[in-house]
Amino acid sequence: GNAKVDSLTFNGSTPLHIAAGRGSVKLTALLMAAGADPQKENLEPLFFRDDDSCDEEREEEDEDEGYIPGTTPLNMASTTQVLELLNGKEYEPKSPHRSFNPPQGDLVSLDVGVKQQMCHALESEGCWENLAHSLGLGILNTAFRLSPSPAKTLLDSYEVSGGTVRDLLAGLRSVGECRALSVLEEALCHHDDEETQITDETRGESQVVQDLKVDVRIDSGVCDSGVELSTA
Repeated sequence: GNAKVDSLTFNGSTPLHIAAGRGSVKLTALLMAAGADPQKENLEPLFFRDDDSCDEEREEEDEDEGYIPGTTPLNMASTTQVLELLNGKEYEPKSPHRSFNPPQGDLVSLDVGVKQQMCHALESEGCWENLAHSLGLGILNTAFRLSPSPAKTLLDSYEVSGGTVRDLLAGLRSVGECRALSVLEEALCHHDDEETQITDETRGESQVVQDLKVDVRIDSGVCDSGVELSTA
């Protein structure tokens, strides 16, 4: 659709940076096929001069001693398969005739009101950035920060990527004490109580039905074996 394959985020990252960093083989292959540049540097320095002042080899490779390179998709490749694709290897799908299905998570099952309470808590306490890192979406924090509601954009992105309630709960716990964790835990406890109540009611209804069946059989003069009862 004439989209710019190397469009930049506010930290200079391209879609290929993000795909490579998250280890997405299919998205990496798609972007490479569309002409994405695996050598494109973002604004994140690959190293810091103070930390590598004794690295003579790296200094010799730099034509300009004052230049510090940015991070490329090649530097961010998180798997061997992604690295091979970035180096030009042709993508070979395992199931070429199988349609692509996006990852499925259960985050969509959370009540909208619960999500809104969580977003408000995350933003008021300023802990949504730490949560993004815990969920593997920290590289998008700059983009989230520019959103009218960073926490909502974070949760929406996590949901689209197949996020689960269990991993969200673990991510919130890793962040530490925050009101969003209490909101989610209370919602889950309430949901479990409702399921238990429904199960108990269902069992009760089943027992009533069984009792009615027994009453009907007795009233009709037929015992459980199907033999008519004697009236003599």
